Amino acid sequence: MLSALKNFGVTFLIAALLFGVLAYFATGFVTSTMNSIMTDEEDELTEIMQNEDGQTLAGAETEPLQPQNPTNEKIPEGESFSFLVVTTDYRPDLHDNYKPTLEHMYKTDWYSVSASDTRGCLSGEYREPEASSIVLVRADKESRQFVYTYFSPETQVYTTTGYHTLGEVYGLYGRQTLADHIHAMTGLKIKYTLLLNAYNFDEFVEVCGAPTINLAKDIYQNADMVYTTQFETTKEHIGDDGYPWTEHLPNTLVLGAGEIELTAENFDILNSITEQNAADVAAREAWTVEIVKAYLNAVVSHENSKALLAQLITNKSEWSNIEGLNYVEPEPEVTEPAPEDPAASVPDAPDAPDASEIPDAPDAPSEDEPYNPWEDTGGTSSEPAEGETPAEGEEPETEPEETINRIWLLELAEPEGPILETNYTMNDYDGMHEVLEAVTYFEGVSVSYPGKFVEANEDRAAYFDPDLQAGLEKFHEYRN
Repeated sequence: MLSALKNFGVTFLIAALLFGVLAYFATGFVTSTMNSIMTDEEDELTEIMQNEDGQTLAGAETEPLQPQNPTNEKIPEGESFSFLVVTTDYRPDLHDNYKPTLEHMYKTDWYSVSASDTRGCLSGEYREPEASSIVLVRADKESRQFVYTYFSPETQVYTTTGYHTLGEVYGLYGRQTLADHIHAMTGLKIKYTLLLNAYNFDEFVEVCGAPTINLAKDIYQNADMVYTTQFETTKEHIGDDGYPWTEHLPNTLVLGAGEIELTAENFDILNSITEQNAADVAAREAWTVEIVKAYLNAVVSHENSKALLAQLITNKSEWSNIEGLNYVEPEPEVTEPAPEDPAASVPDAPDAPDASEIPDAPDAPSEDEPYNPWEDTGGTSSEPAEGETPAEGEEPETEPEETINRIWLLELAEPEGPILETNYTMNDYDGMHEVLEAVTYFEGVSVSYPGKFVEANEDRAAYFDPDLQAGLEKFHEYRN
């Protein structure tokens, strides 16, 4: 027992001595290495701190700092926003059968209208103004993009009165309800709406210019004076033999494919196209987006874009008050008869004969005897009496057509007002103009709304059926 304990003690002492020596040398090695590392780091830190010029030391391994704007691109002031551009087919200067507005009905003097003249006042067939093109524009500062999305006016949506197209939604409910439907279809909040009526195309082109755009398809006019992209119109007939046959009527070319100048007349033609198939939607989407791009660039590139925007949203009578516009209202023209005008050289009419020289007409009642219509036999009339036939060579006079004085209808005229109807005001200019002007250097992207076009048949008109779920997903990245 004692021998075993003695052996254990000797072995323990030898092991302690051996491991103690090894630990001593290992600790010294580690300490020396760490001191060397710390000394080198301290010397490098001292050199960096003493480098007053901030220059990178030769041979130093450093990673370059990443700048906040690596490409030095301009970052505009302001926030991203979306706006809606709408045109209509409203032409009260050409058509006088538009449905009267409630305001005009209230202003009508109904006491001056006979009961017979009010026939058809409520049940008449009236023309309805509709939206003819709709483009949503997203000025997206985060993605550095201007995103353009065309919505066919034939897009079918559900409203409180059933299914209607977006074009009809404007006519029934107005500009704001149309914007609400676009918001529901994309999830994008629409900050501004800009509406241009067809009767203002000439004023708009006069103020903003006539850019050149590319037209992908020929435009024709058919026998019904309707503009279309179709080369011909076909009509189905039943022949005398009872068999059906198709009549092919060629349409008249009015605008050829290629580059065209956007005059007021051409603008009106492109705005009047009726979409009949998916190819029409694609073609109209292309030129409508190009028109919006062209005019956005024209406005922001103007030497005084602020004054130009003010001119577009202000009544013409106030243009002379716009700062920086230098507009002088033209004086009204005074027309004078030309010397060659026959009316100006007509001799004075001879003096009328004295009343005493005119013999009394036979059977004429005296001033003391009032006229009695029941005793008037019509003897002096050139018309044959009742039951008599007109003389040979004479044609019987036809009764004049009945005319109804529909004073509740608007007269043919252009309504007074600004060129653009909008909720944008000049108070908004400072907060959004830099983002709007970024259209000149941001990327322009065209995004088509998903869906399918359903062509017309005997039971219904053509319409575009939107895929709402896919549309919301497509615009998710722009909702920030």
